[in-house]
Amino acid sequence: MGTITRTIANNVTITKGSGLAKISSASSDTAVAQVDITLPTDYQWFTLVIAQILPATDGTKLQAQFSTDGGSSFLSANANYSWVNQGVAGSSGDYTEHNSKATGYVGFQKSGMGNDVAEGGQFTIHIIPKRTGSHSTRGNTYHGFGHRYDTGDTFRGFVFGGQIRDTNNDVDAIRLYMDSGNISSITYTLYGAKN
Repeated sequence: MGTITRTIANNVTITKGSGLAKISSASSDTAVAQVDITLPTDYQWFTLVIAQILPATDGTKLQAQFSTDGGSSFLSANANYSWVNQGVAGSSGDYTEHNSKATGYVGFQKSGMGNDVAEGGQFTIHIIPKRTGSHSTRGNTYHGFGHRYDTGDTFRGFVFGGQIRDTNNDVDAIRLYMDSGNISSITYTLYGAKN
């Protein structure tokens, strides 16, 4: 193979209107079992900012599943997801939790969020779908970070990442839900970028 030389002049292309575009947003104080968000296929990657989420049940964790058929169904087999999350659980210290094709969901956090009005959590989730023409082993990936709140005042931050193990299809929707009970309230914005 030849050599590719990158300079500022040939590496940076700015087009009016390029960059992150706001795709959708919602804010709700109505309890729901899950929130389904469409990931339009004409975008190459996404950033989902959950400004606040409050579970209806104390001590529950945010989880997700992805769809490859526009949200008609969501991948739920153990073989669909591999993930890891690391964080600090307040006075309990740090932790690492991981799964390699052992759960039918994406795990973002090990410890649950409180459900008091001053509790809940915040998340930023980057989603990189496999797109037609991408290398066949790329698959669909996600990564991000967050913070959960409860009545304590110690730090409870975490980072996470993983793969949706379907290398044949693009993910085109995400379902957010708690591991038990409803989502009491949520505020989110989905951004996307095109090539």
